[in-house]
Amino acid sequence: MYKGLFRSLTFYLLLIFLAMAMVNYLTTQTQAREDIKYTDFLKYLNEGRVTKALVIGDQAVHGTLQDGTQFKVIIPRDDPSVHTIMRERVADLEYRP
Repeated sequence: MYKGLFRSLTFYLLLIFLAMAMVNYLTTQTQAREDIKYTDFLKYLNEGRVTKALVIGDQAVHGTLQDGTQFKVIIPRDDPSVHTIMRERVADLEYRP
């Protein structure tokens, strides 16, 4: 009697755990990046609020602010100083072609 109850309880606990894991996975994967203005990006860089940045190609930047906000911004090709500022102020900086 208890053996059947234990199996049933284990099954339902496993099912609940899998459902919670799936919800967690789906909500973290669909987190949208906020489009920010280039001037705001420069301000955040100078304030030290950008903790992570991924430069894709020569214009797109995806990153994370100190408060966890994920952002994306397009930087001008004719402003090499922004790359210097990012190298100085962003701890986790990565470049991809």
